[in-house]
Amino acid sequence: MNSIERKLNNIDYNQQISKIIESKLIEIYGVNGYRSILKTIIENSKISEKEIVSDFELFSRLIQKVFGQMGIKKMLDPIEHEIKNLNITKKQEKRLLIADDESSILKLYQVWLEHEHNYVVTVENGRKCVEIFKTESIVHSKDYFDAVILDLKMPNMSGIDVAKEILRINPSQRIIFASGNIEKPIRQSIANLGKLVEVIEKPFSVKELEIMIKQKTILEKSKNDECDQRIIKDNKTEESLILK
Repeated sequence: MNSIERKLNNIDYNQQISKIIESKLIEIYGVNGYRSILKTIIENSKISEKEIVSDFELFSRLIQKVFGQMGIKKMLDPIEHEIKNLNITKKQEKRLLIADDESSILKLYQVWLEHEHNYVVTVENGRKCVEIFKTESIVHSKDYFDAVILDLKMPNMSGIDVAKEILRINPSQRIIFASGNIEKPIRQSIANLGKLVEVIEKPFSVKELEIMIKQKTILEKSKNDECDQRIIKDNKTEESLILK
């Protein structure tokens, strides 16, 4: 699928999601209620109506932030049910959480990786990264993010400390350190975090990072190898039964 086809698929998906959000909330609360809900979200988030209703991930986070548990039960659940009934899916590669204290780098990551169909959440400090990871682990699951990409040196909390907190929540979480000038003691600290922690050193192109994200982790390769071994074993068993 080329980039134009991917873009058209995303537009079609966003339009469908927008219609579902609008129609479902109007059905439950009426037109005035729908407008009031959107107005409250916009005032709290300073994000445009178009952005909110065309991105269900964003809409979901804002509903939870503004209306809490009531918003989940009364607004999100009926909309999610409608989306599932209509079997609407977004062609998305990976969910990524990225933390770096340089806003220009974050913007570059986001523009490139979203263009390649990824869902990207960016933050400028380590503590915020942990907070978002904890929230999504509770609301969705601990495996919500396919990869967490971290700079080593950040305000409030270092990349190593962020990784430790995240791995306490989900020991099988894939983490990629994207940083430059990594000294030997830091390398050892990274190695001690486990096999699912990887490093890509600056300078690198975002394309290189994207390729790395798409590659299978050691854990995934191990699972595939185990599966292949079981298939080979099963085939040999079948062969021995036939020969007998």
